[in-house]
Amino acid sequence: GVIYGDELYDFTRFLDLVSGVTRELAGIFGRQVSPDGTRLACHNQQDGMVILRLADLARERVVNFAALLAAAPGREKGHAGPRRQAEFARLVVANTKWSPDGSRLLLRMSGQYADDGTMRKDLFVVNADGSGLRRLAAASPGFHHHSWHHDGERVLMGDRTEAREPRLYWLDVDRDTRTMISDAPLAGHPCLSPDGRQI
Repeated sequence: GVIYGDELYDFTRFLDLVSGVTRELAGIFGRQVSPDGTRLACHNQQDGMVILRLADLARERVVNFAALLAAAPGREKGHAGPRRQAEFARLVVANTKWSPDGSRLLLRMSGQYADDGTMRKDLFVVNADGSGLRRLAAASPGFHHHSWHHDGERVLMGDRTEAREPRLYWLDVDRDTRTMISDAPLAGHPCLSPDGRQI
């Protein structure tokens, strides 16, 4: 089938290419299908990340904003306390990515502070059953376009150096460390070749 939605996060539609039947789910956006084809990782404005069973579109799991904020540091540098949802005019979960074996997901949470409009962005990893939620501190607020390596242990992403220059990095998910791939000023939408030898 085909999964598609609108850019305003209003709905997701499911088109069965055999029967031609279309199903619509309001208030849900996302199209990351699990490697085994049974689940969909998506998100909405109220809950955060939602995992649906494709067979009946029932909710299997929710990773809500409260859990994400509790796993993230506070606004002030060095402050370890959880952030509060009321601090934000807007919170969005997006760019969910299944690991190659379907056991874990990456997800990005972006927030806009209500008082001055500044933005905050964090990268998280969570087990497919909702356990083990962790913020990946090695990804700076400037990270972008993250995707799993085929080994399921590393993440390819764009990020910035301390001098704010764009670079490509490997992020080791379990160790929460990052390694620069090349000192060339690379950014954009990195994509790994099937054999893992080229980007």
